[in-house]
Amino acid sequence: MAGGVGGGAVIALLTITGKPYKLILEDQKNRYWPSTATMSGAVRASEFGVVGALGIALIVGCSAAWISYSEKAFTGNALWWWLHAAAFAALALGMRLRSRSAAYVALPFFLLSQALVSDLGATPTSLIVLILMLFLFINGIRGTRAVHRLRAQQAGKA
Repeated sequence: MAGGVGGGAVIALLTITGKPYKLILEDQKNRYWPSTATMSGAVRASEFGVVGALGIALIVGCSAAWISYSEKAFTGNALWWWLHAAAFAALALGMRLRSRSAAYVALPFFLLSQALVSDLGATPTSLIVLILMLFLFINGIRGTRAVHRLRAQQAGKA
């Protein structure tokens, strides 16, 4: 079992006081839910949102190119998809610059776009992709908030 965790041993701590046990992974950082107590962990968590927004921008951009190519003209339908891709690319840039506004807007914009896509007759993303994107955007929000909180704490100490 230890080899599956990158060489670290999993230690289960049970308390007699009735508190729930904790699993501690030694010699391994939590890759998917980084701690936001340090600046490096907060930055790593905020990058999840950037990855999510860039992934959506890429997928939607490819869809827009396919629609433009298949219609042989630049129509209103293709314009909607190009604007959709550009909006997510702009949100990714904003999150990369650690903008709280971009991090907070990305999640509802994604959910709204999924609702609009299904209204337009296109197939919305699968449940697995939806959960993955929610996870990425929530992590991005966590990280961006922590970056700003830690910067404020550092400025207060200086």
